[in-house]
Parts: sequence; structure tokens; C-alpha cells
Amino acid sequence: MPYRLILDGNNIIHRWASCVKIRDFEEKKGELISLMSKYRDKTGEEVSIIFDAKGSSNLERETREINGVRVIHTARGEIADQAIKDMVFESSERGNIIVVTSDNEITIALASTRVLVYSAERLEEEVLYELGNE
Repeated sequence: MPYRLILDGNNIIHRWASCVKIRDFEEKKGELISLMSKYRDKTGEEVSIIFDAKGSSNLERETREINGVRVIHTARGEIADQAIKDMVFESSERGNIIVVTSDNEITIALASTRVLVYSAERLEEEVLYELGNE
């Protein structure tokens, strides 16, 4: 059964080499979404990327699907960490979830669940490996 990946978008785009070299924040997000769409196509895994809605006027979380990737922007005043924790704790299938973040707070908060937590760097290596074998 494929895993459900939940990515801490802001955390990842500041760590992945392909995103770090891009200056524009929206372009960084686009690069991450593009890579994860290709990865999803190759592996069949469900991918959700959560971004903080800094500067947004959204009163509620905004969810869109872009090339098969679920992209979530948090509500004004909400941080991605909370949205990630909510998604995990609301899920009945925690054993199939991988949260991807290098944020220690999230890692500690999820320690008592059956959720796997990967670092941003670990997923980057896996994505590059999978996409390099096309």
C-alpha cells in the first residue's frame, strides 16, 4: 500500500538544493510541487504539501490540487506545524503516513504516533534517486 506523504513545505524549500538556489519564494514552491508531482507519478504515493500562509488574508485553510499534488496553505495566523499535526491526529490510518520535516517540534509532537518522520534531506535523496532512474 502506498504511503501518504505530508510535507512541511516551508521547511523543505529552505533545505533542498534545487529550491535553495531559487530566489523567488513562489518559484521555490513551484519547484517543490513539480518535483513531488513527478515523484508521485513514479511511486503512486499520495502527496500533500503544507505551506504557512504568511501575509495571506485567508480566513480558512486553502486546498488546491496541482498536477496530482495536494497543496495546502494555512489560514491567516495558523502555522504549517499545526496543520500537519491536525492532519496526522485526524487520520485513522497513521501507519501509512510519512511526515517530512526537519522541524524538531513536529518530530517530538508525533513521537507517540505510528507516523514515520523523514528529514527533508532524506526525502530529497529518495526523490533524486527515483527521478534519476526514469
